[in-house]
Amino acid sequence: MEVKIHGQIDLNQPEERTAKPGHFTKELFNNLPGILKAGTDVLTGNDRDVFLVSALAAISSVLPNYQTIYDGKPIESNLYIFLLGNYGSGKGAASYAHTIVRPVHNYLRAKEPPPELNKDGSIKKQVRIVLFLPANSSKSGVIELLANSGNKGLIFETESDTLTGMLKQDYGDWSNILRMAYQHEPITFYRRKDSEYHDITDTKLSVLLTGTPGQLRKLIPSAENGLFSRFNYFLLESEPNFKNVFDTSKSDLTRHFYEIGEQVLELYTGYLESAETPLKFSFTEPQKIETLKYFGELKEELINTYGDIMAGSVNRFGLQFTRIAMVLTALRNYENDSFSKVNYCNDIDYQSTKKLMEVFIWHALNIFDNMANTSNLEDLTEVKKAFYNTLPVEFKTSEAVTLAEQFGLSESTVKRFIDNVEFFENLRHGQYKKRKQ
Repeated sequence: MEVKIHGQIDLNQPEERTAKPGHFTKELFNNLPGILKAGTDVLTGNDRDVFLVSALAAISSVLPNYQTIYDGKPIESNLYIFLLGNYGSGKGAASYAHTIVRPVHNYLRAKEPPPELNKDGSIKKQVRIVLFLPANSSKSGVIELLANSGNKGLIFETESDTLTGMLKQDYGDWSNILRMAYQHEPITFYRRKDSEYHDITDTKLSVLLTGTPGQLRKLIPSAENGLFSRFNYFLLESEPNFKNVFDTSKSDLTRHFYEIGEQVLELYTGYLESAETPLKFSFTEPQKIETLKYFGELKEELINTYGDIMAGSVNRFGLQFTRIAMVLTALRNYENDSFSKVNYCNDIDYQSTKKLMEVFIWHALNIFDNMANTSNLEDLTEVKKAFYNTLPVEFKTSEAVTLAEQFGLSESTVKRFIDNVEFFENLRHGQYKKRKQ
């Protein structure tokens, strides 16, 4: 099986009716579970992509008592996703994903106990139970909200600079929470002022951030930063046409998505929260074999292309893959009223998970390329350096792609490499010249 690192990645499947690399296919949208499809069916273009990506993160935060064993440890479906785009590129449609989990947030708020009062009747202490965790909170504030809310929460921040600003403050630096919560590691916190002690044994945090590429660099300056490999990424292209904001065929979309949210609440309360023991998720045995084969080959190729720095990212691609499959399976089983003690991923949702991960991996590697962009030939991996030295001084794109096959480099990797202006001069369309001899 050929592993392609960019473009549509083949996972033992023939090339389907493909979309542009980095975009979702029509077949994927057609095969989504009902809750997601009810949202994507009323949207088009970037709005549709943005809702789908955002909804995966949002819904991953509201699937309690639902887990699988991954590398010997129980994990839940929580995803970290960063949606990137320049101003005006359509990131605002993420608000629809916020709306579909708003009913769960309201349900949790209604469970808050009455406030503890002082003798004069003023409020002494109020226990807050929430889904949404404000990104502009202090570290102690975030931990308190998590502890009050069953160790679960969702950071849904449409301006990633808000989170970045807090992580730079001594009182607000809770970047370690983001790192540790990703795989439900325990978090312990003590504040001497009020003798406040929190010991959260299994933090379950989902994150959806939107921002510009520049804002991403402020939060995650390099691919070596531990947060880089914990996120899925989706980079929006700007749409050239002005949207018809007076289209009367569209109903009240806010109301439409809130109604979808009421189904999400039913899934939360009626199936998962009320389960006496955690429901299990599992791939079928053939799916497990296929998944291990794919990620094993992907890891080998990415290490050969990028070096050992990508090893950790591929390991987390596998975890992200599993969590996306968990989300799709939960939504499908809600739709079919077919939850059981062990919930197997059906083949349609397995294929959809692969198509989603193809796109997320494509974007992650694009962002990695940008972050790792270097002007020093010695900083390239041995494979890229050997490929560069073998190229003639002037060459055509097709010649570079053919030559790259000897080094195990994919066509898309080569095309992006020769677009690096530090190493190559674009003489004319399809014709390049090496800058370093």
